[in-house]
Amino acid sequence: MKLCPACRQILDVTCFYSNSATSSKLSVYCKECTKHRVIEYQSTERGKIQNRARVKAWRDRRPPRQHPQRKYPITHFERQADVYHRLLLLGYRVRGEYKIGNSRLDLIVFDDNDSPWFIIEIKKRKSPLTEDELAIRRKRGQIKKYLEICQTVYLHCVSDDLTDFINMILNKHPLPHKDK
Repeated sequence: MKLCPACRQILDVTCFYSNSATSSKLSVYCKECTKHRVIEYQSTERGKIQNRARVKAWRDRRPPRQHPQRKYPITHFERQADVYHRLLLLGYRVRGEYKIGNSRLDLIVFDDNDSPWFIIEIKKRKSPLTEDELAIRRKRGQIKKYLEICQTVYLHCVSDDLTDFINMILNKHPLPHKDK
């Protein structure tokens, strides 16, 4: 049991903060009185200045924050979902992960007659495919399975600009306008 000089109550020792600088190893004031004294001090001008200095010192000690735009690069599936949703919003009839035979297509766009209009394959490459690389893939038969299904195939790399890709699709395959 200990007396708090502020509230003049005899309280249990658990009601006092520990303080190794005093002989009793307990704070002079009880926890409630200490809270009120801190709040009162921080409302004074001197307390505000000291608090700002304490916060500034804390900010100077800690390492600067890094705000990366993305912690990880965009994945193949995230880009596929992004293309899918953008084409849907534009009014295209799109199916994702479409399976024909043994082939699994990333995205396939259908025309009004439910026949494949064009195919979009999204690749995990860091740079776009050149015309030479496309020609080599055609010779090897890697694109042949797509061309059997549909005459137009677009290969989109994750690193390519998505807006340019969507605009290119809009220019080459405009949606037919239905007159009512």
